[in-house]
Amino acid sequence: MKMPTQKTIMIFSTATSLGMSATAFAASNNTADIQQTIVTNNTVIGQNVVVDQKGDAQHASVNQVGDGQTVRIKQNGTLSSATTFTRGQKNWISLYQGEEEHISNIFQQGDKNVDKSHQKGFNNRSDINTEGNNNYTIARQADTFNQTNIHTIGQENTTLTEQIGLQNDLSINTYGDLNDAHTLQIGDNNINIIDSQGVDNKVITSQEGDSNTFYTISNGNNNQIISAQIGGNNTQQTQMWGNENTQMLRQTGAENSLSLVTEGSNNQVNFYSDGQSNHIFTFTLGDNNQTDVIQTGLHNSTHLNVFGDDNTYKEMNQTGDINTIELLIDGNENMATVTQWGNNNNLTGIDSSSFDVSGHNSTLNLTQNGHDNIVMGEQIGEHHALFVAQTGELNTAIVTQQ
Repeated sequence: MKMPTQKTIMIFSTATSLGMSATAFAASNNTADIQQTIVTNNTVIGQNVVVDQKGDAQHASVNQVGDGQTVRIKQNGTLSSATTFTRGQKNWISLYQGEEEHISNIFQQGDKNVDKSHQKGFNNRSDINTEGNNNYTIARQADTFNQTNIHTIGQENTTLTEQIGLQNDLSINTYGDLNDAHTLQIGDNNINIIDSQGVDNKVITSQEGDSNTFYTISNGNNNQIISAQIGGNNTQQTQMWGNENTQMLRQTGAENSLSLVTEGSNNQVNFYSDGQSNHIFTFTLGDNNQTDVIQTGLHNSTHLNVFGDDNTYKEMNQTGDINTIELLIDGNENMATVTQWGNNNNLTGIDSSSFDVSGHNSTLNLTQNGHDNIVMGEQIGEHHALFVAQTGELNTAIVTQQ
């Protein structure tokens, strides 16, 4: 059953038809365009629209097709635009615009979706596109020139975003079921891009400071990424494929960078970087890998490449300044524990940039305490064990096992 009606409302108007209601409160030069069409195979519930406009040169456009849908728009200020387009049953939209020159566009297709947009300040833009059922999205913006783009496809997805500051960009794409994405940006010129695909994915991010950048792509099942950047000019790039991956990434300080690619199943990664100009890169391929990296100080660098199964790299802790870990591991059931205290300590290769471990069942425990210590070497083969401890300054250890 279809029952269409269209209303263009200026100043103040209330219009009703069977199963439909639209109410608008508008000051001068404000416009509200409302189109409602009931499409249902059951008893008519009715569409509901409330538009409240205060200020000047505001525009609201509402298009509803379906039944039992509710749209509430409140505009307070000047030169803001709100556009909503809903298709389905029992969808809900709540939209608020305060102060000046905001743009908000919300598209819903499906049933029982809830989208909320809250804008305060100047020149903020919010775009929400929801396709599916029982999805829940909230986008909050405060201050100036912030932009949010959210696209959700699937069932029972939850997306919560908040931006406070100047010129922050946020883009989220979620595909699949039961995905969670929670983001918070406080500061200026922050960028946060999330693409989550699969089932039971969860991404929680927080950026506090200026010019921080976070990228993540999650593909698979039961993935979880928790990340926090506090400071300025920090960069993270993460990609996950596979099942049951867990990552906890944190950077505190300034000009820290982190890049991670994980592929396989049952991986767990914990990174923590505290200081300035610290760099972490890791690539993990295989199953049941665990990596823990903690860096404290200035200009520390960790490069880790992992291939194989059942690898464990516990802690890998660097404390001090200008410490470097270059480690490449290929094989199965390897374990590496690296601890460097002091300044300008290096774990590197002999003929290459990486220490390079290959084979099966290798165990490395490397500890350097002091300054300007170097461990160089490679292990190739099976059933190797290596324990190196250096205390003091200007110590050098060269290890080759094949």
